[in-house]
Amino acid sequence: MAWLREEKHDLKSFSAAMMVAGHTIFLMGLYVAISGDMGNGIVFFFIFLCMAFAAGFALRWFLLLFAGIGGAGYAAWRLDLIPLYQRERFIVVFDHDYDPLGRGWQQRRSMLALGSGGFFGQGYMQGTQTQSLQQESLPWRHTDFIFSVCGEELGLLGCIAVMLLLLAIIIRILIVARNAVTPFHCNICVGIAAMLMFQTIINIGMCLFVMPVIGITLPFFSYGGSSLLTLFAAMGIVAGIKMRSTTTIRRPPPNILR
Repeated sequence: MAWLREEKHDLKSFSAAMMVAGHTIFLMGLYVAISGDMGNGIVFFFIFLCMAFAAGFALRWFLLLFAGIGGAGYAAWRLDLIPLYQRERFIVVFDHDYDPLGRGWQQRRSMLALGSGGFFGQGYMQGTQTQSLQQESLPWRHTDFIFSVCGEELGLLGCIAVMLLLLAIIIRILIVARNAVTPFHCNICVGIAAMLMFQTIINIGMCLFVMPVIGITLPFFSYGGSSLLTLFAAMGIVAGIKMRSTTTIRRPPPNILR
């Protein structure tokens, strides 16, 4: 995408849009086919959408893309091309009474943990559900449902603090993108901010029973070596871009960030 912009290609043209979108969809499909991880594949696609929008792709191509994805998704659902366990993850979001002891169990326990925390929480390391020796009381409490742990032990205030901290990081990255030296650096920062934003929204949505469980961690809070390593590497890249923006004459940032 940065290459297209620096080479003066018309990003509003059909050929440019199809070339970039085709490469992205191919890589995302290859990743999902090899790893079987649909959640991170969706994150990858969301990063592409935000970077393409910031780089200046015409809005008509986004509308065409969303229409195509919607039609393909509907057809795949009606033709039973989507595995049953993945369809059930979406069904349970719209019908909370669907399979409460199966697919809906994790999110029902998550809601119970969040509700029992109240405004101030039960206290650090004092949560009834989160400190239980029974893993079934709140499954995956250290990864996918870490936000539920914050809600039970730190209460509503703790949840608000977590969201504000993540929001501050995202805004700071976008400020670095605004002051970036080149469009390439700007697009990198936009992509990193998009990754954090999407992961945060999906993870909190999973805990609140408004999003399907797709195995997305809460940035900087969920346990996981590869997740933390990737996030800190991304922050290092942002820090490097910020350092260069203070020592080099700035060029105008692309489109939306102007």
